[in-house]
Amino acid sequence: MLFLAVFCGFLAENQREHMIEHKREKQFMISLGEDLTEDINILNKQIAAGDINLIQMDSLMFYLNNNTSKNQNNRIYFLGRLASRHAIFNYDNRTIDQMRNSGAFRLIQKQQVSNRIMGYYRQIKLLEMLEGIEKEEEHEYRKLAVKVFDPLIFNSMGTIKDSIVSPIGNSPLRTSDQALLTDLSGWIQYIKSSIQGLTEFKKGLKRSAEDLIQLIRNEYHLK
Repeated sequence: MLFLAVFCGFLAENQREHMIEHKREKQFMISLGEDLTEDINILNKQIAAGDINLIQMDSLMFYLNNNTSKNQNNRIYFLGRLASRHAIFNYDNRTIDQMRNSGAFRLIQKQQVSNRIMGYYRQIKLLEMLEGIEKEEEHEYRKLAVKVFDPLIFNSMGTIKDSIVSPIGNSPLRTSDQALLTDLSGWIQYIKSSIQGLTEFKKGLKRSAEDLIQLIRNEYHLK
């Protein structure tokens, strides 16, 4: 009888721990779903911005390589200032870091959910690598841009809200050397290609986030 009582107590305690872990697992999934929703909001903004950036860079290349565009210098300055100002994807890592640091991944009993979570964050690591390449291209662009654009004009275009406004008037470029302007256009083309690839990658990442949210909702019976 004593053995039976101890055994029953053990089963009850084991069941209680299982229920607690299942509750924690569900709480983590709710929190992760909130993080993914925030990621989607950021991606939506960056995808829309990326499409605009492509148009702007096309315009800048046209102006730099068109001899009749000297009366568009204010527009060239504006686009030139924007050409190296592209946001990186700062994803919401609150829940995933907590799970990694606390060893809570073991709580995820649903293998498909676990696999999809790891797959999503592997995609983000690849995105970070691609963003690093684009930032290197921006760096090369800036090294040439200082030879083309007047830094005092650039400085006058900023505002306290960190936005960029067109300069007043038709300020001249520092150089009319077409070879240098063409070199600058080359780096704009590199950046444009990277932004195009990043925008498409972000669209795929957004779909992955949406699919993962739906999977979590289905598997954990969430609304």
